[in-house]
Amino acid sequence: MVNVLSALIQAFVVSRVLKHFGVRVALLVLPVVALIGYAAMAFVPLLSFIRGAKLAENSLDYSLQNTTRNALYLPTSREAKYKAKQANDTFFVRFGDVLSAGLRVRRHDVAGLRAAAVRAGQRRPDRRLARARGRDRAVVQAAG
Repeated sequence: MVNVLSALIQAFVVSRVLKHFGVRVALLVLPVVALIGYAAMAFVPLLSFIRGAKLAENSLDYSLQNTTRNALYLPTSREAKYKAKQANDTFFVRFGDVLSAGLRVRRHDVAGLRAAAVRAGQRRPDRRLARARGRDRAVVQAAG
């Protein structure tokens, strides 16, 4: 579905947005749509709505955002375009991927520590209960 919507946006919307509004506005379309989509997801937590918001975000990313990003290189010379595009594609995009993965790992580590603390907190009452039961058995055996 993302591919179909991306193709439709690419065919009918991208050229008009770039022609009438320019590159600056076109660069802001995806962040605004994503912000509105995520804010709305907080208030309307329905799976169908979330799917629609992500569909819109991904479709815009693959069509309008990608075309606009490449349009930034048009006024540069061939050599500068090659060097800058290589640097952006290899370093900055990959650095963003690594940073995102690191934040995910950190978040899962923190969540894992919290889960371990909760599990440890739940085990303590079980141990106390087992000790109390053991004492009760000892008292019953001593009395018996």
